[in-house]
Amino acid sequence: MKRRAKPKIDPYVADLCGGLRRRREELGLTLDELANRADLSPNYLGAIELGRRDPSIASIRAIADALRISVAQLFGLPQTLSSRALQVARLFDSSPKEQQAALLLVLYALPKPALPKSALPKPALK
Repeated sequence: MKRRAKPKIDPYVADLCGGLRRRREELGLTLDELANRADLSPNYLGAIELGRRDPSIASIRAIADALRISVAQLFGLPQTLSSRALQVARLFDSSPKEQQAALLLVLYALPKPALPKSALPKPALK
């Protein structure tokens, strides 16, 4: 009988998995306790921690809320933003909800870079 190859874990999901388990353990929470706080099943939450499930955006938000952290912190992203990122965030926040939803769809549809950010060319400023 052949063994199935383990599915390759997306690097973004891997970041989430590490951040989730690390934060849960820092707070001294069991999987059951966090699942209860997030209103998710312990099996589903455990599968996310192990990188076996891709969580929905709603689940990610529920987990972050249950841990009392931002979604960015859950992914291990820095809390400080560049001036350009802040400018984009302000423009996004001042846009109507319909435009925000459309922008998010476009951003999620963009291919993820295969290279580390440091290896990507810097955009020219106008």
